Amino acid sequence: MNIVRKLFYQIDKHRKIVFTIYFLIVIGILVFKLPTRMVIDNIIARYKGFKPMALEPQFVPFKTIRFYWANAQVLTDWFVKNLAVNIITFLPLGFLLSLKYNLMGKHFIRVFLYSTIIGFLFSVAIEVIQHLINIGRCDVDDIILNTIGAAMGALLYYLLALIFRFRENKDDSL
Repeated sequence: MNIVRKLFYQIDKHRKIVFTIYFLIVIGILVFKLPTRMVIDNIIARYKGFKPMALEPQFVPFKTIRFYWANAQVLTDWFVKNLAVNIITFLPLGFLLSLKYNLMGKHFIRVFLYSTIIGFLFSVAIEVIQHLINIGRCDVDDIILNTIGAAMGALLYYLLALIFRFRENKDDSL
C-alpha cells in the first residue's frame, strides 16, 4: 500500500471530521466573508438598529467574471483573488466526494457528475443564505465558479488515482 493510498484511506476513515472542518471553513469564507468591511458595517448597523446595506442579486451569467477580468489591473488583484478563491474553495469538496464514492466502486463519470452536482447545490445554498441574511451578494457567477471548483476537485482525484494506481501496478510487476 503506497503513501497516497494510505493518505486516501486515512481521509476516508475520518471523513466526517474532515467534512465538518471543511464545511465550517467554507461557511466562514463564503457565507460570512470573514472578515470584510461590508460584513462589519452590516453587523454594526444591525446593532445600532439601522437597516443594513442590501445588495441586489446578480443573475446574469459571467457578468461579474467579465467585469473582474477586464478591470483586474485597474481595480486591484483582490478581484482576481476573489475569482480564484471561489474555485479553490470548492476543490476539496469535489475531491472528498470523489474519494468517498470512488472507494465504493462507482464509475468515474457517475462520481464526477455526482460531485459536480453536489458542489452546485451547496453553492446555491450558500448564495441563498447570503441573500436571506443580507451578508454578501448573491451572484450566479459565484455558483458557476464554485461548481467549476468542485468539478476540478473531482478531476484532481481521478488524475491522482490514475497516476498512483499505474505506479502501484508498475511496482507490482517488478
